[in-house]
Amino acid sequence: MRALLSPVSLLLVLCFLLATLAPLGAVYLIWPSLSDGAIERAAVASMASVAEAKGAQLDAYARERIRNVSSVSSGLAFVGAAQELSPTYAADATRDQAAYDAVLAKYKARIDDFAKVCECSRFMIVDASSRVVYSTAETDLLHRSLRDSALSNSGLARAIERVRSDRTAQISPPSLAVNGVTPPLEVVGPLLKNDAVVGFAVLTLSTDEINKIVSDYTGLGRTGDIIGAVRVGNEMLYTTPTRTNPDAAYVVHYTFGTETSRRLQDVLYGSPCRGRGTDDEGHDVFGAWVRIPSLRWGLSVTQHVDEAYELSRRQQELVKTVAIYSIGPAFLMALLMSFWVAVRAKKSGVGAMG
Repeated sequence: MRALLSPVSLLLVLCFLLATLAPLGAVYLIWPSLSDGAIERAAVASMASVAEAKGAQLDAYARERIRNVSSVSSGLAFVGAAQELSPTYAADATRDQAAYDAVLAKYKARIDDFAKVCECSRFMIVDASSRVVYSTAETDLLHRSLRDSALSNSGLARAIERVRSDRTAQISPPSLAVNGVTPPLEVVGPLLKNDAVVGFAVLTLSTDEINKIVSDYTGLGRTGDIIGAVRVGNEMLYTTPTRTNPDAAYVVHYTFGTETSRRLQDVLYGSPCRGRGTDDEGHDVFGAWVRIPSLRWGLSVTQHVDEAYELSRRQQELVKTVAIYSIGPAFLMALLMSFWVAVRAKKSGVGAMG
């Protein structure tokens, strides 16, 4: 027993404990800074990858629809419908139903086939006076003039006037939902004959297709979110549902300059970024914020910082647990080693004296 309590034995115990537990202690102390930095870089890179992929999907979808509309700018059926259906309406907005039906019979099949091939939810023909003369889907806009006071400030009416001037296909400007009804996004293109605008082709973008893209949270954990937004005057308007608010599209809006979702505000001014930020609920997030040129949207892909760090914290706790449970066995091994060394030293001393 005296051998176990000798200074040499105690020194051996201490050295063995230090050699055994020092690496665990060093890992435990250094791990947070090393792991947190690696996790932040990995999380931001992951958010950026998702943001770029989702942004590219949305941009490709919108550009495809713009190409669809542009492809019929001089199509005989589309130009003919716009030109020939228009005269069937009288000045008081009544129409000659027989004449209307006769003209429509000539072009309806071709127009409907185009809408079917494009898989669009609605395709409309608007004449040069801004009257909706045909629609492939039921709508209260049919036979109405977009110059009427109730419609003249709508996104579709404003898009038609821009296209009339620019003669290029454009997406209608966004607006707030009215009475819970989400305003449709329309792609408007000119119908041309001999270089004159004789009407407009209008294709409705599918909100279901858009929401399907942004509502796929694969790889974003429990708190990941994808939000589209657009600038409307001095406000930022959400254009998609959020993970916590399925009714956010065209309803949730914030004034520019507030602290809410500053990164998303910045990207609408043309400053894509990635890193750390704050979401609209005030949570600290890792994220990436990109632009979608064709839609003039900003897109935010984020994940709460706390969730991103959860794995690191669990690993740190595991190292701590291993270190704690290693103390007993390490101390016992140190005692045994010191006893063995002391005994060997004593035998060597006795042998030398003999």
